[in-house]
Amino acid sequence: MPLGRAFESASVSLLLNKLATQDVIDFFLKWELDGSLLGKLKTNLLIIHAVLNHAEEKQIKDLHVKAWIEEVRVAAYDAEDIVAEIANDALESQSSNNKVLNFVCDSFNTNEIVKEKLDFKMKDIGNALNPFRERVEPKMKKIIERLDEIAKQKDILRLREDVGGVSFGIDRLPTTPMVNESRVYGREFDKEEIIKLLDLGKENDDEVSIIPIVGMGGIGKTTLAQIVYNDDTVARHFNLKAWTCVSDLFDVVRITKTLVESATKKTLSTNNLELIQEDLKILLNKRKFLLVLDDVWNEKYESWDELRVPFTVGAPGSKIIITTRSQKVASLVGTVLPYHLKALSENDCLSLFEQIVFGNRNLDVYPNLKAIGKKIVEKCKGLPLAAKALGGLLRAEPQPDESFWNDTLNSKIWELPDNNILPALRLSYYHLPGILKRCFAYCSMFPKDYEYDREMLIMLWMAEGFVQEPEGNKRIEDVAGNYVSELLSRSFFQQCINDKSRFMMHDLIHDLAQSVSGKTFFRLEENAENNSEPTKTRHLSYIRKHEDVFQKFEPFSKVECLRTFLPLDPLQGFRLSSLTPKVPRDMMPKLRFLHVLSFSGYLIAKLPDSIGNLKNLRYLNLSHCEIKELPESTSNLYNLQTLILFRCVSLTTLPTDMGNLRNLRHLNILETRLKSMPLRMGRLINLQTLSDFVVGKHIGSGIAELKDLSHLRGSLSISGLHEVSVGDAIRAKMHLKQHLDELILEWSSDDDSQNEQIETDVLDALQPHENLSKLTISYYGGRKFPSWMCDPIFTGMVHLHLKGCAKCTSLPSLGQLPSLKDLVIEAMDGINHVGLDFYGDGDASTIPFPSLETLKFENMKEWEEWSSLEDGRLQGIPGLRELSVFRCPKLRKFSHGFASLKTLRIKYCGALTSFSHHPELGNLEPVQFPSLQQLVLVDCKELEDLPVTLPSLEGLVIDGCEKLAALPRLMGLCTLSVLDSNAELLGCMNELTSLTSLHLNHISHVKSLPEGFIQHSTKLEELSLDSFSELVQLSNEQVGLTDLASLQRLTISNCPQFVAFPNEADKLPPVLNYLSLKHSESLLKFPDELYKLNFLTELRIEWCPKIESFPDTGFPSMLKRLVIGECGRLKSLPKEVLHNNNCLEYLDIHKCSSLISFLEEGNLPTTLKYMKVYYCKILTSLPGGLMIKDNMTLQFLDIDNCPSLMSFPSGELPTTLERLEIGDCSKLQTLPFNLVNLVNLETLEVIRCPLLEHFPMGGLPTNMKSVRISECEKLKSLPEFIYKLKRLQKLEISFCPSLISLPKSGLPTNLRLLTVTDCEMLNPMDEWKLHKLKSLHDLTIGGFPGLVSFSNEYLLPHTLTSLVVQRLPDLESISEALQNLTSLQKLVISECDKLQSLPMNGLPAMLGDLTIRYCHLLKHRCERDKGEDWSKIENIPYVELR
Repeated sequence: MPLGRAFESASVSLLLNKLATQDVIDFFLKWELDGSLLGKLKTNLLIIHAVLNHAEEKQIKDLHVKAWIEEVRVAAYDAEDIVAEIANDALESQSSNNKVLNFVCDSFNTNEIVKEKLDFKMKDIGNALNPFRERVEPKMKKIIERLDEIAKQKDILRLREDVGGVSFGIDRLPTTPMVNESRVYGREFDKEEIIKLLDLGKENDDEVSIIPIVGMGGIGKTTLAQIVYNDDTVARHFNLKAWTCVSDLFDVVRITKTLVESATKKTLSTNNLELIQEDLKILLNKRKFLLVLDDVWNEKYESWDELRVPFTVGAPGSKIIITTRSQKVASLVGTVLPYHLKALSENDCLSLFEQIVFGNRNLDVYPNLKAIGKKIVEKCKGLPLAAKALGGLLRAEPQPDESFWNDTLNSKIWELPDNNILPALRLSYYHLPGILKRCFAYCSMFPKDYEYDREMLIMLWMAEGFVQEPEGNKRIEDVAGNYVSELLSRSFFQQCINDKSRFMMHDLIHDLAQSVSGKTFFRLEENAENNSEPTKTRHLSYIRKHEDVFQKFEPFSKVECLRTFLPLDPLQGFRLSSLTPKVPRDMMPKLRFLHVLSFSGYLIAKLPDSIGNLKNLRYLNLSHCEIKELPESTSNLYNLQTLILFRCVSLTTLPTDMGNLRNLRHLNILETRLKSMPLRMGRLINLQTLSDFVVGKHIGSGIAELKDLSHLRGSLSISGLHEVSVGDAIRAKMHLKQHLDELILEWSSDDDSQNEQIETDVLDALQPHENLSKLTISYYGGRKFPSWMCDPIFTGMVHLHLKGCAKCTSLPSLGQLPSLKDLVIEAMDGINHVGLDFYGDGDASTIPFPSLETLKFENMKEWEEWSSLEDGRLQGIPGLRELSVFRCPKLRKFSHGFASLKTLRIKYCGALTSFSHHPELGNLEPVQFPSLQQLVLVDCKELEDLPVTLPSLEGLVIDGCEKLAALPRLMGLCTLSVLDSNAELLGCMNELTSLTSLHLNHISHVKSLPEGFIQHSTKLEELSLDSFSELVQLSNEQVGLTDLASLQRLTISNCPQFVAFPNEADKLPPVLNYLSLKHSESLLKFPDELYKLNFLTELRIEWCPKIESFPDTGFPSMLKRLVIGECGRLKSLPKEVLHNNNCLEYLDIHKCSSLISFLEEGNLPTTLKYMKVYYCKILTSLPGGLMIKDNMTLQFLDIDNCPSLMSFPSGELPTTLERLEIGDCSKLQTLPFNLVNLVNLETLEVIRCPLLEHFPMGGLPTNMKSVRISECEKLKSLPEFIYKLKRLQKLEISFCPSLISLPKSGLPTNLRLLTVTDCEMLNPMDEWKLHKLKSLHDLTIGGFPGLVSFSNEYLLPHTLTSLVVQRLPDLESISEALQNLTSLQKLVISECDKLQSLPMNGLPAMLGDLTIRYCHLLKHRCERDKGEDWSKIENIPYVELR
């Protein structure tokens, strides 16, 4: 193993480097400290460092060595803390001396000679006082003693100095080409892709082609290589095949020998490389071969070069497949792009798992195990190795045991016995350099499935001191960036599909990170077993909750050597939280060694001044906080590298002495409300990223401060440029900022007093470096743009946005920018003409805008004309793909010649009459838009015509174009939407034979679709007609709709004159599967032969008030969803309408005011799962078929607002029912009697049924999980035996004034939520036996006059996390209710007029959310900083008083 591979070796090496720095040595000399201590410390560290590699290997099987390594890690951290303290003392003493000396000299105007003498005298005084000796030397001696003891233990543990050849304690069998293909799942596509890369038909390639397969350990690279190697088609193309397992030790002799033995099937006796290579050359000579080198790790080109010597003699077409975990290896040896193997799909992984566990056994015999197995497979995250290992573990059980399967599901992967998952992955870890091991272990601080942001990781690793100091001119960020790339290359990270700057970690790789991270990395998890006393913790992370109380962090408040305090959002930035003020105020000042501190996402309004005492702090993240200002003491954080204030929307100022933060490298103040920058920002010469610079009015806060910030990179926004003088703009030296990628220059949008010439000169002086790729200029007040903006020297400029530059009368010649891809021109009110100048200097040999792909003009109020062909020299913009022209009300003439344009959007251009070029009579016109695929025209009221031909157009939207009366030939048009436009357009649709989707909206004077349209629309799949005020029918009776042979979806809405469809089935669309009719007031009937539409699966009929009935012939047999709503004349729905159907799953009937009954006799379709009936005012009965116990699959039944319904039909509800909701049935007196037999019923809601007095005898089924009963005025008792419902978790009872008592036997003991409100007749609370509800989390009570206090005898359950007390007008004390609630997190007190104070002993310690509403006496006592009870609530994270 190379030197420095062990995790801890990186810590020790960095510590040794720090001890050798000149600052530390000078500090010891200056303050006359015992220099021998440094030597002793170095000696011990070197002794320990020498054996760390051996210790890391040995720890796998020796727990004593593992404990020793943990001690080394903790001691190294403590030693680092001491060294950091020394460095800080040195820095601070120097800074203090300089401040005092400068103050004295400035006060007395002393000259340099006097100043020098004063400096010496101050040093003499300082040396005499020597404040550091008593503090530093005892700590040094203590750590040396610890390290001395640790160093002595190495001999007891038999640890040796670094030795070559490492086994890692992992036994690995070499792979062979043999594979059982019956156990390979989900690799068919990958196999075909590798065979394509083999390019079997190509034999004229002299060089051997090498195909790398790359992926993380256990993902199936070897298996894929095996099935390709054994494929018959592949075998026929090669004269010779051989396989070798390379593994982590790249032994050229062994590899070459294995290839010979694989090809000849004979054993070689010699180990002479020369002889073996000669044998291989003879075998390969002029033969087309296929070699597989499995599991390659070697990254040294020399070793690979030595191995490949014999390969050069093969015949053309020879191939080598290698499998590797390393992208670097693939890049080193591959001759084609590597094939990155992805994880298996969940279904394929499940198939593999089930095949291994069950073999040929019938899975249906084990339904419970199958469900558990699916969850186990989810843990595998598509990793075949994990599925095999866990499958093998479970298969080994002689008899399947459900409890063992559950144990396996709930165990951590690495805790399971006899599995080889982590050992296989751990091998990748051991191959990491030591410096990367700490970075990898740090990733365990984040939860599984977390998306790691590249820049965030780099900043955190830097702050933690994990990154080696760079050599030469290299930045430390670049070194850390290489670490990220290396981990990605070695398959520890997987790149996110949608964002290349973010990464994810496979769950098992994350498990590996957790297993190697030790006790110094601690992720605080709710209810986790490892949340013990964290004395060795240095790095803490946790998931933020809505409210975080101090008790959560109390164990860490004593861990003064904590380095990391890192809250994380489970939604990664989309949820805000509240934090107790005690953490920043009381806890943080004690954590003197913090390197990383984040309060990101907490609604913190103020930070304490003590923040300035965290001298070691390097990373401070306050994004999304509510702070208005940072404490001035923040300027004392001399080591701070990163300060993130993103989206601190209340922040208006930064500390005055911000310039003191000389080590600051990253400052993010995006989306703050800063009014100006603090003084002397120019002293921050190490700044790498500065999101914004707000120009101030005072000297020292102007743009000239940017002069020396030459390292700035990324994006920089400069606002307030109306305050800038030309001289300051020149002094900013923007042309030297060569690393900036994006620059945003912003003037005031509401300053009319701008001096045009000054602004012109300022912008000219702000010329950026030619490396800039993105430029935005907003509200510039000059009349013209400087010449540099169109200088071809800007070869990297890809994005340009000009906005609100209202005084400019012409655009710069942007066509000369060679790389510009994206151009936006917005709100340029002074522009009325865009012509040749926009394209370039008129040089006919130069192609304008050679790279432009997207162009957008928006809000150009005065723009009238756009031309590009005045002299015939230009041919438009050749590469433009997307063009948008929005809100240009005066634009009349439109440019053209866009040969590559695919998308064109023109919106709200009221004066545009044409965007087509009209040639002189007799000239043939070329195709103007040959590639256009999507065209959108909105509110172009004067537009009269389109180009003569658009041969590639696939989608067209025309909205509000009243004068456009014709369409060109559109042979390939698939999608057409016409809205609020000329009806004459419909006459052009006969020629649109390729249409598949047509949407027509708000077109007048149309009584039916154009004659001939139906016959020509054989490909139409979707037709939508909306707001046709005069539409009577789709076509005449003779033609019908049968020619719509492909129509699947038909929607007709808001067509008040529409009368009917054709009556015969042979005149209806034959494959229609969706039909929706809404707001068709004249529709009288449906076709008699509607039932013959055999493909119709969904029918929606809504707001068709004249429909009185449906055809007796019924609905189609395949109908699955039926919605009937707001059909005012519909009186009944006879059973015949569904007599053909046995597929219906969803039935919704609502707002049919005349409906008395439906489906009265006969059975409902057995397939019905969901039935909802609501707002049917005179409905008196439900279908009798509903009450058939067997042969039904109904799961959801909702009856709501049917005030005439008195009872359910006789019979029993289906036992499949899972949810029953009944509401607003004012005459309903009884419920179905068989509720107790509904074994699958989980949810019951009965709301606003005022005549209901009792529940049916027998009570409710035992499977119930949720019961809600509300506003049942006559209800006298709850369901019988409710206390027996052991699975009931949620019970809500409210506004039942006749309810006399809760059950004497008590409530269900497993309740998690209980609400009892406004039941005035109920027995007293102390008779409810709430103390027996050991699982209760949420309790809401209220509406009980007379309740003065809670019982002292029967306390509320200590498990409560939420308590709501409301409408208790006589309540005087709440102390008794809270005395037992140690877990309470949320408390709401509302409308308790007599409650005067909170408990004397305060509120529960875990309380994070307190709301007090309409309690006038109590609110006064709880006023912030003034009320008598404020001290009791000031540390609660979230408090609301109203």
